[in-house]
Amino acid sequence: MENITPGLNEEQWKRCGKDINDIRDRLFKVRRNMEQKLLPKKEMDYLEKAIDYIEKFRDHAEEEMFKRGGPKDTTIWYPGTNVSKE
Repeated sequence: MENITPGLNEEQWKRCGKDINDIRDRLFKVRRNMEQKLLPKKEMDYLEKAIDYIEKFRDHAEEEMFKRGGPKDTTIWYPGTNVSKE
C-alpha cells in the first residue's frame, strides 16, 4: 500500500480550489476577449492549452485530495456541481 501523508486541512483545500477556479475563469474571460481581436490560431492554441492544463490539474488535485483524506466535496474543484463523494 502506498504511504500517503495527510495533506491540507479542509480550509486549505477550499482556498486552493477557489484560487484555481479563479484562474480558470480569468483564462476563459481572456479567451472570450481575444477571440474578438482575431489573434492568430497559434496564439489562441497556447491559451487553449493553458485552459486544458488547468482542467487536468483540477482532476488530479481532486483525486489527490480524496486520497489524502480531504473533504469528499467535488464543489471545491467544480463549483456548481453540488455533488458529494461520501
